[in-house]
Order: sequence, then structure tokens, then C-alpha cells
Amino acid sequence: MLIDLIHKVKQENLTKSDLEALYTHLCTLKAEYHLKLSDLKREEAKYILESEEISAVAKKDAWRGSEAGMELIKASEEVKAVGQLAMSVKNRLFSSY
Repeated sequence: MLIDLIHKVKQENLTKSDLEALYTHLCTLKAEYHLKLSDLKREEAKYILESEEISAVAKKDAWRGSEAGMELIKASEEVKAVGQLAMSVKNRLFSSY
């Protein structure tokens, strides 16, 4: 899905209306990612509190290696990409005025 959005943003022939709709979609998607990130960060906090590991570093490493930890890593990078795409579309919109 994110790859499709990247390709769509790259298209040169998007109208002003297309850009506005794309910008709205990207902003909504970014908000959804932030909600997902907040859930994953809460899950991380619980995991660390309940972990049997002795050191904080070991707890963090164990979290990062878990399925949810890897999902957090991926979602964190995806929200950055969505933000960059939104900025790109916003810049194209402002240049069209």
C-alpha cells in the first residue's frame, strides 16, 4: 500500500484536486500510524516491566526481537515515509497556486 502511494506521488500529471485528495489521505494515514505507534509503545512498556531480563539493555533487545517490537520498528519508519510523502504533496500543492 505504501509503495503504491509513493508511485502515485511521483506521478507528474496529478491535478490540483488529485493532490488535495492525496494530501488528505496521507494526513489521515499518518494519524492512523500514530495511533498504532501509541498502542505498540504501551505494549513495549508493559513488556519491559514484566520482562525477566536483568538489565535494561537486555529488556530492550528482547523487546526489539519480539514480533510486536519489529512491528514498532516498521511502523516508526513507515510513519516517517508517510510524513515525507505528505510534505512532498503539500509542496507541490503550494507551487500550483
